[in-house]
Amino acid sequence: MKKIQSICIAALLAAFALASCNYTDLDPTDMVGPDKAFGNVQNVHKAVVGIYGKASLRSKLAVTEYIADDCVQGGDSGGAGTDLAGWVYTATSGDVSGLWSHYYGIINQANRVLNYGPKVKPLNAGEETSLQVSLGTAYFFRAYAHFELLCFFSDFSDDDAPGIPYVSHYHVVGNPPRDKVGACYEQIMTDLTRAYDMLTVAVPDLAADNKAANSTAYISQAAVDALRARVSLYHKKYTHAYIYASNALRAVGIAKLDEVQNLWLNKSNAGTIFKLSRPAGSSTIGTLFVGRDYSSVFRPSNELRAQFSEKDVRGPVFFEYGRDRAGSPVWMVTKWFGDASDIGRLDEKLFRAEEMQLIAIEALMMRENPDLTEANRLLNELRAERIEGYTAQTYPGLLAEIIKERRCELVWEGHRLFDARRLKVTMSREGKTISADDYRLTLPIPQAEIDANSGISESDQNYGY
Repeated sequence: MKKIQSICIAALLAAFALASCNYTDLDPTDMVGPDKAFGNVQNVHKAVVGIYGKASLRSKLAVTEYIADDCVQGGDSGGAGTDLAGWVYTATSGDVSGLWSHYYGIINQANRVLNYGPKVKPLNAGEETSLQVSLGTAYFFRAYAHFELLCFFSDFSDDDAPGIPYVSHYHVVGNPPRDKVGACYEQIMTDLTRAYDMLTVAVPDLAADNKAANSTAYISQAAVDALRARVSLYHKKYTHAYIYASNALRAVGIAKLDEVQNLWLNKSNAGTIFKLSRPAGSSTIGTLFVGRDYSSVFRPSNELRAQFSEKDVRGPVFFEYGRDRAGSPVWMVTKWFGDASDIGRLDEKLFRAEEMQLIAIEALMMRENPDLTEANRLLNELRAERIEGYTAQTYPGLLAEIIKERRCELVWEGHRLFDARRLKVTMSREGKTISADDYRLTLPIPQAEIDANSGISESDQNYGY
């Protein structure tokens, strides 16, 4: 049994003390004017590297996993995530405003690149290619951040429902209102089409460490297809979801049975389409669940553990029975534990082939002309690479199997909350339940945004808040 240690998380996220701050309207703070700061292709690349640095999964997982039912508050949480786990957050909660600010911060940085980057004149063909890749990457992250906001803060299944402000310019003139959900989807897909078209060449080395040009740590066309597949699935565009997921799978296949453990020890990129590299000293995801001193912050739920058979190789990798800092026996989340030399730090896997396979399965079942034979084949293919001695089966109740397999394969990666809403799953945790249509599964628009942005009024607040 591998050992688990880490400091106890004192709070889920630092509360943002920015009273009356319009997060969608971020002015530049550079001492040097932006035109000069973006005077050459290399500086555009540096700005893009800055986007990679901002785009952490930690903020997302800290909210989705504490709200959802795959983990429960541990004995050493120190109060971390109490409001989220208890479903009692409000429009003034720091967790809510922090998430809003996080994603609009990414959008702001992407818009800086997209505003000033095209004004830079490349010196040669190589720089022209590099600039196009940088712009394509910025379009990708702008779409990605808006999609995450749409999922958290709107009814993403209703095109006519209020969405989020889609900010497509660096300096916002005026106060942007909430666009309709359908309009947000349209703009997201437009940005992703632009990104795909600009990423027709191998990704250049944007970092100083000379990583390979085809590194999974950089945005590629496969990553764009992966995001388009996820967006299309949530938007119920199942034919498109299947096409995009299949394209991504042609670029990157699922991890094999003997690769699962190494994938979650940072020793393999098997099945990884796009990840955020996290070198030593970076923030950690694993400490959302387990502290460096063996403290039990959030532990796996009993219901979640029951989903895994004894022959499922993921179980021993994702959670284990150990002892907390007081020596008491307890189940611990180990999926994001990483290496004992730097506990809790792992490269953040944003898009994996396994998710694409599950999207393809669901899309085949849900589209207008279902193909249950192929859907079953793909499900059996995935399970054969996760369960030792697995025998292929034909599943008549395929939706239930999809819900189960998404829960097992993608646990603690930020999917369960949105799957519950999409697929109408009632979540249960320690005797308490929350239905898929409960208003609390959609976050409130932060009160600070409403106070500062005249384009969003109290009447525009999400139902229930």
